[in-house]
Amino acid sequence: MNKIFVSCLLAVGIGFAQNPWDIPATSAEETGSHAASSEEVPSYEPPPPPRPPKPAPVQKASAVPEGKTAFDVLRGHAYNPYANVGAASNVGDLITFPSDIDGNKFFYVSPTEYLGYTAFGLAGGSVLLGLDNSKGGNLSALILGYATPVFGVALDYSISKEWESAKKYSQRTTNPGDNIGIYFSMPFGLYANASWFTYQTSSSTDNDGDVTKVDYSDIEINAGFRGNLSTLSYDAHLNLFRTGGSITAPNGDKFVQPGTYSAVTLGFDLGYTALQNDEARVIVGLNDRLGMVFYDKAGDTYKGDNDMLIILQPNILGEVVLFENWLAFAGASHSLQFWFGDQDADSQTHRTQIYHDNGTDAFVGMRYQKTKWALEAQVSANPFAAFAGNNILANIGGFIHF
Repeated sequence: MNKIFVSCLLAVGIGFAQNPWDIPATSAEETGSHAASSEEVPSYEPPPPPRPPKPAPVQKASAVPEGKTAFDVLRGHAYNPYANVGAASNVGDLITFPSDIDGNKFFYVSPTEYLGYTAFGLAGGSVLLGLDNSKGGNLSALILGYATPVFGVALDYSISKEWESAKKYSQRTTNPGDNIGIYFSMPFGLYANASWFTYQTSSSTDNDGDVTKVDYSDIEINAGFRGNLSTLSYDAHLNLFRTGGSITAPNGDKFVQPGTYSAVTLGFDLGYTALQNDEARVIVGLNDRLGMVFYDKAGDTYKGDNDMLIILQPNILGEVVLFENWLAFAGASHSLQFWFGDQDADSQTHRTQIYHDNGTDAFVGMRYQKTKWALEAQVSANPFAAFAGNNILANIGGFIHF
């Protein structure tokens, strides 16, 4: 009996040793003692700590400023030769609309057009400095512009004059290319400008009180308003233009060169973005002119008269992103003209002309742009001309942006 009792007690003890009760430790000391006994508690490995979060991907610098598309950056002289008002601004537009100078910081040079521009901040505004050429191309020109968020002004001048004097004789000569232009605009769209350009040698001579004047010049005044309505851009303006030559004798008689005239025109230009996505767009443009031309009487052979004119200049401009940093652009344009008049001061006759240009103009260009710089060029000749050693690229220009 005693043997049986001892055997049962031994079996219970062995079972208890193999399946101990899970009694929580009441103190650090008890916990340490309990954990230290490998015979009482099975081994336990805590789960590995969570992996640290992956670092945020580094954003690559973009060639396009934030908030703009690949098509909205400032462009060079190779871009938009047909003045499509829906297109992005180019460097030349900063002179006509100097308020756009505000906020620009860049350096631009075109070795094929022999010009360079830079814009930078100064005195709370932005300055534009341009080294360009006069309209006649035979004189260099200095461009100075300044803009604030409220207004912009610019000056374009190339001066070439000579003075000669003796005891009873003096003469002032103005050489071809002499030019001065003043430009003003405001950010909400209002703009105005005026210019004087001498296209042929002119002079004023005083010979012992007898004054003779020779004048060959263009005088132009513009005032207008531009803006946008969703995908439609517009520019409405009034233009006053005077061109021609004249000789004024000492007795006051004036002899006018044939072809001298004055003109008043109303212009209304439209640019409609007909197709656009993130990688391409097409802008359809129409530049319109309606006006009157007043011809001067030139001696007995050329009688003055008036002509009415309507000029319609349709144009298209397309742009497409080819690769990450490559942009291609192209366009075409021509004009349709209506003339009503006779130019012979004879009320019994009348002449009407309706005609297109002799041919449509077209161009293609390429732009390679990075974050801080860009290169741009226009293809202006048959590409196969390159095989003959001719340069098919024109208006090559490069930007450095800041």
